Amino acid sequence: MSVNEIDHESEEPNGRGQQLETIKNQIEEDGGLATKIIESLPIGVCLMDEEGYFKKVNETYCKLYGYQKEEMLGQHFTLVVPDRYKSKMDLLHREFIENHYEMKGEWVVQRKDGQEFTILVNTAHIQDGATHARHNMTFAVDISEIKDSTQQLESTIEVLNKKLDAQELASYISNHDIRNNLTSIVQIADILKDTNPTEEQKKWIDVLHDLGQRTLYMLKMSADYLKMERGKYTPNIQKFDLLQMLSEQTSALSRIGRNKRISIYISLNDQPVRDESEQLFIYADELYLERMLNNLILNAIEASPPDESVKVDVQQTEEIQVIIQNKGAVPEEIRDHFFDKFATSDKRDGTGLGTYIAKLVVELHKGKIDYSTSEEEGTTVRISLPAKVKGN
Repeated sequence: MSVNEIDHESEEPNGRGQQLETIKNQIEEDGGLATKIIESLPIGVCLMDEEGYFKKVNETYCKLYGYQKEEMLGQHFTLVVPDRYKSKMDLLHREFIENHYEMKGEWVVQRKDGQEFTILVNTAHIQDGATHARHNMTFAVDISEIKDSTQQLESTIEVLNKKLDAQELASYISNHDIRNNLTSIVQIADILKDTNPTEEQKKWIDVLHDLGQRTLYMLKMSADYLKMERGKYTPNIQKFDLLQMLSEQTSALSRIGRNKRISIYISLNDQPVRDESEQLFIYADELYLERMLNNLILNAIEASPPDESVKVDVQQTEEIQVIIQNKGAVPEEIRDHFFDKFATSDKRDGTGLGTYIAKLVVELHKGKIDYSTSEEEGTTVRISLPAKVKGN
């Protein structure tokens, strides 16, 4: 085991690192898909828990080492490491877990019969979308099969991307079928309205129509968020009044805040916005910027203690900043993972996707989002957008 031949990658924005990130996102999103991908690949793939024990291994991985699946599952990964390297690899694994870097390189390993050989590996951290458990995902190839190691790594990713493209097509077809069925339901509801229904029947027709429309809307947004995650979404940039958007949102959300006696205030450059004629035009994807701000303001209301206020301040300089403040503090256990996927605390029915999606939308606009929190000061979320601004 030549530790010197192992490369640590904390960041790799382009090339293989970005492709591997796409693969990780897809596997984290769908555990069933993970099993299908792993089993069908012609390269060795394994999932290990944070302690280093095998949780999933595909047939290719087993054949690589000469074991049966049942002989590997539940065993520590040092099962395939020569004795003289076991302690070093155990330390390296712990460092990998603690520091959360990506890892690629060449390892000397051994088969069940004791024969040693060299493998080429890509290793990354992933999180199970259902259980939130953290695992290591490793792709392994016998280096003797391909002379050029760089070519081998690239071909490994290429094979995986082909699998993802196939899965994306299947997902599209599935969503397309669901969307067609829902569209039919909405159209049927429209037809039924013209059949002179009773007041009771009309009420249920309206419910059916609204549910169908809302579900179609949610399907579209879900598909678009997935595209954003993969860097494939093209934003619909248009001009709109940001202050009017915020005013409409806070007006609707104030009903929720009323139960906790929470007031919502909007300001522009630290001055209260009282006149509806005040305008601030920006260019952005209005639909998803609106949904993002709505979710962040709603989060602030829900996190705020009773009898307090939520403040939304827009700062107009060379860029646009939206600063959302409330007096509640982010729980300790998620502070380091605030913008991570599935980061949630004890919020009832929370998915842990709100701030993650906010980050996707902000980055889609080439902006930045961060936050600060403390028991004394509460929580402040800052969004910076490099928007072209036109105001009165």
